[in-house]
Amino acid sequence: MLLATSTAVILALTLSVSEAPSRATERAAIDPKQSASSAEIADFPKIRLQRLWPKAKLTRPVQVVARPDSPSLVYAVEQAGRVVELDLSNSEHEGKVVLDLTGPVHDKYNEQGLLSLAFHPKFAQTRHVFVWYTARKSGKDPAREVLARLVPLADFAVFSDAGLLAYTGSSDVDTALAHVAASHDGHVGATCGRDGYAWCERGLLRRVPAPAVEVVDTLAAGDIFHGAFALAILEGQPVEDAARFACTAASLKCARFGGRVGCPTRAEVDAARGAGAGG
Repeated sequence: MLLATSTAVILALTLSVSEAPSRATERAAIDPKQSASSAEIADFPKIRLQRLWPKAKLTRPVQVVARPDSPSLVYAVEQAGRVVELDLSNSEHEGKVVLDLTGPVHDKYNEQGLLSLAFHPKFAQTRHVFVWYTARKSGKDPAREVLARLVPLADFAVFSDAGLLAYTGSSDVDTALAHVAASHDGHVGATCGRDGYAWCERGLLRRVPAPAVEVVDTLAAGDIFHGAFALAILEGQPVEDAARFACTAASLKCARFGGRVGCPTRAEVDAARGAGAGG
């Protein structure tokens, strides 16, 4: 049994299968753009979800960890800063807050907050636990502080549009790009979702559009853009060509379900660009 978290409840996930399915079967069964024969679908594991604590109310849980000296007790880590104790032996358990760090925890952005908890290897003797969180600093934005240290080190500073605006405090991507480029020796650009990619070049703002697709799932689109862009730059492609290549790769991904399983191949990206999808 695995414990899986959702935004509001904790579920027990049971897989009834003697061996793991092949990758082909796995992709066919979860990718709505792929067809699968009835024989392939029959091989896919049967999944049953069951609510463990119907009365427990959790907000943005990011981790569930078992207590080493008492396996019936587990702890749900909420991104906003709370740790909630739950009892596996009691389905009526409503949860008990055992640690509240909502004061010092900064969770303004999706990748910030109270992110994990770990028990000391000798917890029974030390009674120590470790927590990993983004700290709130009076009058300061942790994300901006980190980026201020990292951006000057990068030859290619490629932001998301939201990250760029958070970093500069601007409300406009064009203005923010010009602001960062004025004090940065390397490339400065920003991914802009369906609007493609924007960057500054010799004091001028440049843009390439993203190919239009029917969006199925945007998971990992940003990661795929950055990977494709870095590959193209390392291959010696000009920035504009690299941006079109990366926009095409990210758009193809968005037309498919899943993160890694939805990642297009190099051949698919080249074919799409050759057909005019890359602009």
